[in-house]
Amino acid sequence: MANIFPHSLARDWTAEPPDIRVLGNLPFNVATPLIIRWLSNMSARDNIFSYGRVPLTLTFQQEVAERMVAPPGDKRRSRLSVMCQNWARVNYNFTIPGAAFVPKPEVNVGVVTFTPLVKPYIDLPFPMVERIITTIFHGKRKHLVNNLSALFPKPMAKRFSEQMIAESGLGGREYWKTLSVLDLNMASLEQVCLAYVRICRENPSLLQ
Repeated sequence: MANIFPHSLARDWTAEPPDIRVLGNLPFNVATPLIIRWLSNMSARDNIFSYGRVPLTLTFQQEVAERMVAPPGDKRRSRLSVMCQNWARVNYNFTIPGAAFVPKPEVNVGVVTFTPLVKPYIDLPFPMVERIITTIFHGKRKHLVNNLSALFPKPMAKRFSEQMIAESGLGGREYWKTLSVLDLNMASLEQVCLAYVRICRENPSLLQ
């Protein structure tokens, strides 16, 4: 979509969004992979986002839409919540009942608008953020320190995961031993990601 509109419509990333909007009634089976791809495009400022901070208004299964806007501490918070909120301001606009569609789906539909942020909370390359967030939200009912250990080879997992939490400033040992990833806000997640990057720079073999 980088060439679909006149380039005269493009605006600087720090300016207001251009006079372009993307609207989509997405099939449920492609909706989540597609928004992840668009978030990656936001990060790189390419595709439709070569014109600037173009808003997207899209449909999702209601349960998925609710996960996208779930705040810290909400049981619906997930990898998808963090990925969406890191690169965009996410607004749940309204719900469309399933009965409004033909054929009628078994679920209701949430309409969500994504407006790219000028600067993401976690200002790191998209693949790095995705790797860390996907790992720490896997089995999210476990304690954070256990999830972090999956980022490292087993012989060094305990050492580096504890180092990550210590460098993230998440409180004393007794506190973070019981800390759930669901409780972390974007600022805390940023510190976790930055700690991982520092450890990898000191130990480059971890990324091989």
